[in-house]
Amino acid sequence: MTVSPADLLAKNYKTAQALGQKEVQCDAYFEIEGHEELKFLAKTFPRPVLASAGTVESYLPNGIKVQQPQQLQTAQSHETSFYVTKGGAVEKALLALNNNGGIFQATVHLGQVGNPYASYPLTDCFLAEISPLDQDTEGVGQHVMMSGTLYYHYFGERTES
Repeated sequence: MTVSPADLLAKNYKTAQALGQKEVQCDAYFEIEGHEELKFLAKTFPRPVLASAGTVESYLPNGIKVQQPQQLQTAQSHETSFYVTKGGAVEKALLALNNNGGIFQATVHLGQVGNPYASYPLTDCFLAEISPLDQDTEGVGQHVMMSGTLYYHYFGERTES
């Protein structure tokens, strides 16, 4: 490793600090409209990003390959999991959602509960591919989890609080 001059290190440090504090994974929560209390049971959920769905390739004379981006991928999916409670809060919410057509709106919030600094709305969500719960009689140090795939639409919105 090369030893850098102190003035270069100071400049790099100030530049990095100007970009802001790095986020911490746990400083976020997931709210389902009408079932906001589940934010305390959601373990994993998406942090949506809007990007191209892929590439469109074509060729020019002499075999020159060119590429261009496909349309933005607004229909997305992500593994989502919840802690299961003895009172069945997640199962009851899932049943209620399914009884109302299965489609719901949700929001991913960054920051403290009730005081987020940014939010990402997810549109026309539904949960699918939920596996039966995995009970393990030797799992004395593990919580029971409900996992499935969250399908949703994201259109690049981020609101700052």
